[in-house]
Amino acid sequence: MRLRTPSMSKAIDLVLSQVVPFALAAITTFATAGILGTADRGRLALILSTGGLIGAIGFLSLHVGIVHATVRGDRTATRRGWIVGACIAGGVLVVGVIGGLFVPPAADASTLYGRNTVIFASIGGALVLFNLVVLRTRQGLGASRTFRNAWFIQSAVFPLIGLPVAVITHDPYAVAVCWFIALIASTLYAAFRRMPDVSTADAVHVPTRSIVATALASHVAVLGQQLLFRGDIVVLGFFVSAQQLGIYSVAAPIAGMIWVFSEALSLLAFDTGGKVQTPEETRARRRRLVAVNAIVGGIGAVIVALLSWLLIPWLLPEYVDAIPLILILLPGVVVQGYARITLSSVLTSGDRRAPLWIGIGSAILSVVYIPLSALLGIAGAAIASSIIYALQSVLVAIVVRRSRKQRSEQLA
Repeated sequence: MRLRTPSMSKAIDLVLSQVVPFALAAITTFATAGILGTADRGRLALILSTGGLIGAIGFLSLHVGIVHATVRGDRTATRRGWIVGACIAGGVLVVGVIGGLFVPPAADASTLYGRNTVIFASIGGALVLFNLVVLRTRQGLGASRTFRNAWFIQSAVFPLIGLPVAVITHDPYAVAVCWFIALIASTLYAAFRRMPDVSTADAVHVPTRSIVATALASHVAVLGQQLLFRGDIVVLGFFVSAQQLGIYSVAAPIAGMIWVFSEALSLLAFDTGGKVQTPEETRARRRRLVAVNAIVGGIGAVIVALLSWLLIPWLLPEYVDAIPLILILLPGVVVQGYARITLSSVLTSGDRRAPLWIGIGSAILSVVYIPLSALLGIAGAAIASSIIYALQSVLVAIVVRRSRKQRSEQLA
């Protein structure tokens, strides 16, 4: 009797592929929390989150247009798409740095979005932007090993140099510079690796404008997801103190540990979904993955809650206020696994409308962060996150069901 099926082996491999980068990120989070203290950990988290959001919004999903053009036979698409990405990154850098210089130095004492934060977040945003264009292009063109290695380099370099710098300087901005170095190292590695020739078509020329237009059509769907997952800390930066933000920045990734398994299942749904012959089989596989996620996610949430209650007062006593936040976040995190798995499965179907509506709906849901964060601070952000994650799953279920009904009517 076979104890491990190919699907089970693939699921295990995907989980492991998520564990290493996540483990390194977790080590960085907890170590910087202990070394820097709540206030400086909050400042560092704000730079990382704001820079990450700027990059995720600004990269425009250029890799989609690049890959599409390359597969059609345009061997210059990658170079031209990367030039567009570099120009956008340069614009973000110039606007951010110049804008930051106009922020009065005294603003650092009254707001978290002072001169240093604006400038450092802009630098990080520009680097993240171009990094995403390069790495996603490599992944889209079949260089999965290059993508994996580049991601590992980024995940490893940051703690390897960032933690010693944190110990020596106790300065969040010096640690942020180490993040910049990790991004640059990852980007350079991916950029200078040999690109596989994926096109079998005759050489054609796809205009740069068409590459960008194709990318933008896909980016609308991605944009809402980025706002939903990255908006909490960015919004909190306007309403709470550095200490409070530092506490929340530890609670969120602890609750997010559940997503390691959910993300692996979503990748499995994307991979196997493309090989399924009928919509019925696709839905059956999706239901199985969702059921597995609910069971494992529920058990994982209980374990995370217990370990947080036991270990945080011992290892990070300054962050004991993170425990109730974790308990608030966990239900939404578990439920949101459904949205991740279902959305990945939908992407294999070729349906363009469903991801678009999900992206728009997710962007609208993200607005909930603002009033609850303003009224209740970090507790409000945790409540908003859990509500938003749950509502997104409802949104995904409604959109997918409606899309399936429309396809059935068209075939009838």
